[in-house]
Amino acid sequence: MKEINSCSFGANLKFAVTAAAKALPNTPVLLRDQPYRQLFHQAKQLGCDGLELHLRTPEDAPAEELTALEAEFGLGISAVATGQARGLDHLCLIDPDPCVRRKAVERMRQFIDWASAVGCAVILGNLRGDLPLGAQREASRKWLSEALDELLPYAESRKTTIFLEVINRYENNYLNTALEANQYVASFQSGYLKTHLDTFHMNIEEADMLRAIRESGPYLGYIHFAGNTRRACGSGALDFRAILGALRDAQYSGYITIECLPIPDGPEAAFASLQHIKALLP
Repeated sequence: MKEINSCSFGANLKFAVTAAAKALPNTPVLLRDQPYRQLFHQAKQLGCDGLELHLRTPEDAPAEELTALEAEFGLGISAVATGQARGLDHLCLIDPDPCVRRKAVERMRQFIDWASAVGCAVILGNLRGDLPLGAQREASRKWLSEALDELLPYAESRKTTIFLEVINRYENNYLNTALEANQYVASFQSGYLKTHLDTFHMNIEEADMLRAIRESGPYLGYIHFAGNTRRACGSGALDFRAILGALRDAQYSGYITIECLPIPDGPEAAFASLQHIKALLP
């Protein structure tokens, strides 16, 4: 295992935590169920550089309010997570109903507009849906590609990146590994679509997590950190020193966002994770 010996690597990293004014139950959102000002205040106290916000719709968080809070607290928004649009509104980019697919694309366009205004990226995770069995499987793949063919030029016009999240097979049934996601991302030949990795999901799917991170290289845009049980970093079996070394080898310089379960509570899990990770940096 290589030692982390590059001061520039640690200096270029930024840290964020997941946050939501209204969080869904049993989700890995650490700062939750409070006004946005309080979420920013908590993140600042934790020593974060930013927050990843989970929203049902951009209308729930007016961009003007959020940009003012970013300036007041000196924090950024790392990304906006779109999963609540699926969990609450049942939108999906590969739904067999074309009206639902169109609503999902329009919601993504709204998120892109919002992200452009606040200066962050958009996460595409569960909103892509599960592939059905049978004849409709290939049609569903085509619908996802068609959605991205429409969304990526729009994202480019708004200077906003989409992060395609790699999720384990028990939560999403395709694009489960870094290699699959990287190949899919590469097929669009767009600098505005990047791979989004997560150590919890990778621990389930990757034969060699460190190699997968290194080989993601130019495709890697974003990463979530959580322990192998999805609890706080440092509480389980994952070697985060080695993971940081792989990120350094991949020349990663974006956000590391803590997305673990709020056990025993969100702020304590966030604090423990951040302390553990930061102690491993030079």
